[in-house]
Amino acid sequence: MTNDSADPRLRWKPVAPVTGTVDGAWWPRSLDLVAELRVLSGQVATRLRYLARVAYADQVWEPAPRLMKADGHTVRLDGFALQDPALLYLSGPDRQRLTLLVIPPTAPARAADEAMTRAARPGVVPRGADILAAMGIEPGPPVARATDDPASDRRESDGGPAGSHAR
Repeated sequence: MTNDSADPRLRWKPVAPVTGTVDGAWWPRSLDLVAELRVLSGQVATRLRYLARVAYADQVWEPAPRLMKADGHTVRLDGFALQDPALLYLSGPDRQRLTLLVIPPTAPARAADEAMTRAARPGVVPRGADILAAMGIEPGPPVARATDDPASDRRESDGGPAGSHAR
């Protein structure tokens, strides 16, 4: 693995019929979803043409806007309170979807590398959380949210209490 911040630290399963619960694994460098997706988006284009939508567990990432720009395209970001924190769902413009195992940025390098290798193996693999557990990696802890968090206000104004649905 390289320390180059432009390297998305990503491993895909080989392109083949869908097997297992994930299509690959990603080890972001931080919990800043927008910054990390800007690095990841170019690699996603090899599978989805371009990144159009991301569904993520909002409790483990820093607050993010609903929309961002990446590689000249608008990407919709949907944070869900009940989504598995170990998974990230990526969609392209034709609604094709990929699922990535997310290795927390604080994971030890050796464990993260092995988890990414296991997730990228062809064939049926265990659930993402089971891969992390086998490597001794805990899914990312919840990010502390301030009570005056604008993202919480937005969720409430979208029709429900903060954390109850997509934001």
